[in-house]
Amino acid sequence: MSMKKLYSKIALALLAAGISFTASALDVATSMTEWTLEPVDGAEVEMLDVIYVHFPNPADGVECGIIPSNAGNYITLTCGETVYRAVNARAGKGGDYSYGMVEFDPITVPGVYTLRIANGVFYDYEMAETSDNENDPYPTHPDITATYVVTAADVPSNPMLEFESDPFDGSVVEEISVIEMAFPDAAEGIELAGTIDDINLLSGTLFVAEVTAADIDAEAVTITLSETVTEPGVYTLVIPEGTFKAVGTDFVNEEILLDIEIEGEIVIGENKMNVYAVDPADGSTVDKLDRIDISFTEVADGIDQYGSFNALTITRDGAPVTLPYQMIIGGSNYEVLSIVFNEPVTEAGEYVITVPAETVRDYTTSGDEVHTNPEIVLHYTVSLGSGVSSIEAVSGDSTVVYDLSGRAMRADRLDAGLYIMNGKKIVIRK
Repeated sequence: MSMKKLYSKIALALLAAGISFTASALDVATSMTEWTLEPVDGAEVEMLDVIYVHFPNPADGVECGIIPSNAGNYITLTCGETVYRAVNARAGKGGDYSYGMVEFDPITVPGVYTLRIANGVFYDYEMAETSDNENDPYPTHPDITATYVVTAADVPSNPMLEFESDPFDGSVVEEISVIEMAFPDAAEGIELAGTIDDINLLSGTLFVAEVTAADIDAEAVTITLSETVTEPGVYTLVIPEGTFKAVGTDFVNEEILLDIEIEGEIVIGENKMNVYAVDPADGSTVDKLDRIDISFTEVADGIDQYGSFNALTITRDGAPVTLPYQMIIGGSNYEVLSIVFNEPVTEAGEYVITVPAETVRDYTTSGDEVHTNPEIVLHYTVSLGSGVSSIEAVSGDSTVVYDLSGRAMRADRLDAGLYIMNGKKIVIRK
């Protein structure tokens, strides 16, 4: 096929004059009165984007009579009141110039669409080359219309949504050590997509046991806990989203929460938060107060914030005073609640400092069984020259981490997120 001119002289003249083909219909050439469409007229498709028009009769193929960037003025798909305009038009399909091509941004919204390609978009190339454009008709096609039905795409369902388990959700058992699970819709089996380190057995919000093994056999998995749990209570096995996936697919499990109860009488233990030591001791006379440490010596795994850290009440000689402070959890086992004053308290007087009940909790307790501190009332006499000062530091790791709300957090139990440490923002990723 010889090198073609981009547009015929007639098409250029019409475009330069701003004349729309729809407003001034062009003469139709006999060679352009037959065509077929791909997709064919009436086709049901999941998406409309590229549509080809095949003109079998032009001897030397067809050419596009419009500037591609103006395609939307002449080529449309209409669904109800919504009009989609073409983004491109050109001649040729893989080197075969008996085709014209029109292109839309992909349309996937289900509905019935009407295609309209205006008279004059494509023309018989050979006839245009030999035409004198004055006495010969413009060698183009009439308006081309077609109807398409866009249907909803057939999206395969996630085979990891349905599962079976033993014990099943809501079971009452004597102990928990092994959990059997199966995903029956995963025809090719399952595989590990995440890590078993993220699977945990909890009691409320408290960690109870981790997983040491997840043995997969086809669509089933055997989950083994790090210890056999026998203490009565309600436990939740947490399997994060994306831990397992169906083989040969990108489908993964959603978060799975299995509630399992161990039968028996739940005994609420003694509140170990009632036992504490204070330094400086309650009733002390000191030169200054800059720090007070309250150590909950009986808790097994430290303490955690439970109430407000901004609720201390302080009086001097019976009158309320405002003394800026921070409350910090520290100590070698995170068992120490420290009150740290921003500036040392040196003004002489009788001070009463009250820590409200339920400010901190035993970290191993929660929910209806939570153990918190009682109200703690401390008395100090600040007297210059007493020779006694408050402590300067607390034993153990003194690094303090705060969340963005200003709450002190346990550094060894931080979730992923943004925190403040030593006056700087840090990001924890897990």
